[in-house]
Amino acid sequence: MTNSVFFLRKLATLVAISVVMAAGTTSCTESEPGDYRDAFTGTYTGSETWNNGGMSMANDHMTVTVSKSSVSADRIVISSTFYVDALIESFDAVVSKDGNFTGSFPATLYGVSNLVDVKNGRFSGTGLSYNYSAQNLVTCQVNVTKR
Repeated sequence: MTNSVFFLRKLATLVAISVVMAAGTTSCTESEPGDYRDAFTGTYTGSETWNNGGMSMANDHMTVTVSKSSVSADRIVISSTFYVDALIESFDAVVSKDGNFTGSFPATLYGVSNLVDVKNGRFSGTGLSYNYSAQNLVTCQVNVTKR
């Protein structure tokens, strides 16, 4: 009977240790942070201003949609109607956890294919801002707020 009691105590100790270890593993998994890009996705509205050879214009009805890229876990897709094509365009951008991003997209400007560079991209609170330019012919500034 002593061996049985000894065995049962050992078994109870092993079960208790297993339960504690399992609980510890579960709580670690639950506390892992989600995808940081979730904070940036959504629809934004606001304005776009541009300068084309000294002539400045504005679009006060700019809509920008931000979604997560399926290409990589550190990329987002920004879609909007951009001045350079007056078409809905989208581009992938690498975004850091603090909300900074850069990117580029191809566009036709004055009948010539260009690579549009997106710079100074920044998510801040509910705001989104960035600059873009095409071969220094057109420079644009976008400032929008999340709906």
